[in-house]
Amino acid sequence: GVLKTESAEAVADYIARKLAVDRSRDPRPEAWAGMMLSAFGTALKACNDPTAPPEADPIDALAQLLADTADAVRAASETLRARPA
Repeated sequence: GVLKTESAEAVADYIARKLAVDRSRDPRPEAWAGMMLSAFGTALKACNDPTAPPEADPIDALAQLLADTADAVRAASETLRARPA
């Protein structure tokens, strides 16, 4: 919806400022913003799951999800680079 789009834009703008890049020329801020918002939503959903422990912390869940996802993306990237041309 509109709120999600506005949030993604704000996060992408923030990332672009931190990277000192122009969003119209560098796709990373938009890609990273989309991934961050998706990861945060997934972490919140996991913490709100009735089977989650009551002390489940969304920030800890997000940090773990990001670490696990980064490892998977790194492995996938290496696999793609290693494929025969």
